[in-house]
Amino acid sequence: MSEVWEHVRGDRNKRGLTLGFDWFTLALTFLYTVHMIDMKDGLLTIQRARGQ
Repeated sequence: MSEVWEHVRGDRNKRGLTLGFDWFTLALTFLYTVHMIDMKDGLLTIQRARGQ
């Protein structure tokens, strides 16, 4: 998770935007709740939409 956070934070900083860790974790929680992401073998994975 920390690798994803560093990547997102670095990308947003390059654009002059800020993102707090609390908003980052809130977004991940939402995406997990609606089954858009999952953790498999310690890796964050993006879930394909059903029917694709």
